[in-house]
Parts: sequence; structure tokens; C-alpha cells
Amino acid sequence: MNNVLLINVSRHAQVSQANQLALERVTSLRQRYPNLKLVERDLGANPLPPLGSDYAHGLTTTMPLNAPLFDRRFTYLQGVVFGEAAIRAAVEEARTALSTEPLFNNLVRA
Repeated sequence: MNNVLLINVSRHAQVSQANQLALERVTSLRQRYPNLKLVERDLGANPLPPLGSDYAHGLTTTMPLNAPLFDRRFTYLQGVVFGEAAIRAAVEEARTALSTEPLFNNLVRA
């Protein structure tokens, strides 16, 4: 194992309990894999931009089922935000992915 992708979406950033738990997991993985590289994406600090006209057009346009948009390993929105090459590289390099999004995120916001 060489890389871990940690995606943090908490408004509380580094002090969130989920992020602390994920970092503890990374620490335990580093004991087993000393050369482990941590790749972090903090969507709480750098949120996704507002949806634009391209996204609205995509929702209202008929798309053939064999279009790259429906590739399970890649989504259109991620490609728009981060660039297709960057997303593919991050996912392919990461053998383990940790996400700090709350399981009941909709209830937390309510």
C-alpha cells in the first residue's frame, strides 16, 4: 500500500471527530506501511463551486447509456471540478479511501 486518499467534507475541518478518527486510522496504517503517502481533499475548506449552466444542460439532455458519463469509475461532476486526469490519478493511486462525511448527513443539517 502506497497512498491513502482522505476526503474531508466537515464544516469543522481538522477538529471534527470524523477527521480525527480517520487520521488515527492513517496513523495505524503507517505503522504497518511506513512509506504511506496521505493525499487529502478538504471539501469543507474548499467547497465545490455552484452548479452552472453546463450541469443544468446535462440534466435536461438525453444521453446514450454507453456515454463516458455513465462510467462507474468516474463522474462528470468530479471531472468538471477537479479535472478528469487529477481525479483518475488520485483514485488509481489510492489503495485505501477514507471519507469523513457523516453517515446521516441529511439529518445533521436538519
